[in-house]
Amino acid sequence: MANKVLFSAFYLFSLVGALSGQTGPKKPLAAQVPTVKARRRTTPVKVDGSLREWTGYPSILLRNRSQLDLRKGDPTAARWKGPGEDLSGEIFLAWDETDLYLAGRIVDQKVVPPPEGGFCWLGDALEVFINTDLQDDLGAQADKPCPLDKDDYQIFLLPAYPSRPWGVVRREGPPGKKVLRLVDMGWTGVEVAFQMLPGGYAFEARFPFHNCRGLKPGTGVLGFNVALGDHDPPEKKYTYLVWTGKPEPFNDTRGWGRLLLDPGVVLMGRSEAGPGLWEEILDLLKVLLFPLVFLGALVAAYRVNLLYFRKRVTLRRIAVLVSLLLVLGGLILPRFMARGEFIE
Repeated sequence: MANKVLFSAFYLFSLVGALSGQTGPKKPLAAQVPTVKARRRTTPVKVDGSLREWTGYPSILLRNRSQLDLRKGDPTAARWKGPGEDLSGEIFLAWDETDLYLAGRIVDQKVVPPPEGGFCWLGDALEVFINTDLQDDLGAQADKPCPLDKDDYQIFLLPAYPSRPWGVVRREGPPGKKVLRLVDMGWTGVEVAFQMLPGGYAFEARFPFHNCRGLKPGTGVLGFNVALGDHDPPEKKYTYLVWTGKPEPFNDTRGWGRLLLDPGVVLMGRSEAGPGLWEEILDLLKVLLFPLVFLGALVAAYRVNLLYFRKRVTLRRIAVLVSLLLVLGGLILPRFMARGEFIE
């Protein structure tokens, strides 16, 4: 009888360990971050580079010296001349059930394309940063960077590069040795249009939510940032303006702001292929897999005649070891699965 109680206790502890891997306390929301609302549309935006549809829409401004990223590595950024004379911009935001829309007017006296074969940040660009799952970034340590991961996207819009007007940065390789590539990530439905204007350009862009694979139904807040990069070859000057004023948004999500999908209607993030029922089933199995396995082991423990182990010390030790492994599995493996990276 004592053996039965002992082994039953081990399996119960295993079950508790499995459940604790799924029900840990959530981290508190980061306080006092820049926030902007995107207005909901009832009709799609005609993406043609014109700003006729954007009167009265919420916007963010990039026109202050406090938004300069002076840690970008180029001290010439300090020679920024101010809005109207040098790099600046206003970005409008909207959304509907299936798409995020951006538009804006950018002041740039000379729009420079990236060199042929060179990376996109070597030319003038607008960078859009989107975080589709804020939970894994909340409560990040203040003294340690929070690098971009599987649900964070850095999108380049390139007004002077007609053969590739947009792209998403893909990071490949181990931490500290990442290789950056500008790719389309297999995204579909993206539309980008530019109109070159005296002293700058206007743009419109459409990003379907179904491309953001970390996006969950019910999301109403996204991590968000925008940056402008400007090369002025004659002056050998590079300027990098960041909406939130926090440096290096491409390396650290702690400085990103929040994009609220006003008026708070539930975001669907639908896939073109359907509602994603199979993905929802897989997510549910991730939560239930270990508790169900350990519950089955608990039931089996009651059904086995534990007196069989009375004079078999080796078998008893193996059973104890298996129980301990089940405990570790319940504590560690669910978290490991939740962190698993997407493979592009």
